Amino acid sequence: MAYPFFTPVANVQNVAISSTATITPEPNGTYYGLRLRYQRTSGTDATQAQIAADITGIRLIVDGVQQWNLTGAQLQMLNAFRNYSNIAVAAGEIPI
Repeated sequence: MAYPFFTPVANVQNVAISSTATITPEPNGTYYGLRLRYQRTSGTDATQAQIAADITGIRLIVDGVQQWNLTGAQLQMLNAFRNYSNIAVAAGEIPI
């Protein structure tokens, strides 16, 4: 049985500057991670340095329980600590 590596999530709501975006994935499988795409107001994909500087909060809430509350820079440090450096991250991608 083949499993898709990336499946786009359609239930993204309230995406705007200085607001809280909400993602509600379909409960039809196992999610091993999320990759968010961050574009600057110019429409270009942000660099990892811009993501670290611009993102002031990423909260991960599962079943109503907050699991993480990190800045973009903290998330990058956590991914480096977990040795996720071998994961190819394109410009504008935020792996969670």
